[in-house]
Amino acid sequence: MHSETVAQNPCRTFFQLHELNQDKVKALNEQEDRLNWESLSASSHSPGIVDSGEVLCRILFDPIHFDPLTSTLKPSAFDDICNKGLSVNRVKHRGIAESLAAGAAQAETASRLRTPRSLYGHLVALASELRSVAREGQRCLAIYDTAIPENPSHADVCMVVPDRAAFRSARAQLHDKYKSQLVPA
Repeated sequence: MHSETVAQNPCRTFFQLHELNQDKVKALNEQEDRLNWESLSASSHSPGIVDSGEVLCRILFDPIHFDPLTSTLKPSAFDDICNKGLSVNRVKHRGIAESLAAGAAQAETASRLRTPRSLYGHLVALASELRSVAREGQRCLAIYDTAIPENPSHADVCMVVPDRAAFRSARAQLHDKYKSQLVPA
């Protein structure tokens, strides 16, 4: 881990201040250097910044990400890119089996506290593929290493274009690319 102080790292400062903010992507888009922040570590718990060659794992839940009636991935599985950040795990730091086990526990907790949820499965993506999502030549997504103590592999994929049309385009691109790559649990 890099020994920089929080004062020297605006990325880390931002993500610490917005740790519980369910709409932090809006605040992120007010930051001029948000794309440059990918080269800074966002968390003191992180093994380092997310490299473009890294494989990322997105855990999917039924019924919020997957429609059991049509057996399809919902476009809303990618909505978090525009609000709290799309949670992913960095496979080299937390394997898929471990990510699925954590997802099953998360679904069980959510079912006890709110509405019924179950683990559906996962999909994988290269960081470079996510970073290549663009609209009219403008890059739409950035990936930040938002590790937490119980999950040092955690990262967030965030919209870096504060435009509703760009969000719809990015979400559609993600859905089109990954809808056929679902891996059931």
